[in-house]
Amino acid sequence: MSDMRRLSRLHPHYGYRRITALLRAEGRRVNRKRAHRLWRLEGLKVLGKRRRGKRLGTFERPASRWKTTGGAIIATGRTIR
Repeated sequence: MSDMRRLSRLHPHYGYRRITALLRAEGRRVNRKRAHRLWRLEGLKVLGKRRRGKRLGTFERPASRWKTTGGAIIATGRTIR
């Protein structure tokens, strides 16, 4: 297993540039163009950003959360003007 593959498993959100910097910090002489080529040849990918899911409320009806009274909107007991 190559050092790039080992480091990419330790740091799945790092790209080839940060992995190259880590290899240089370990004392290895690495050309950035060669590192990019090897990254593509080994088929390594960066994990995407983790997104938080939206919380969905449990309401009886879709419009039961918002009620309008004249010019104000009452949202779950609080008045917004």
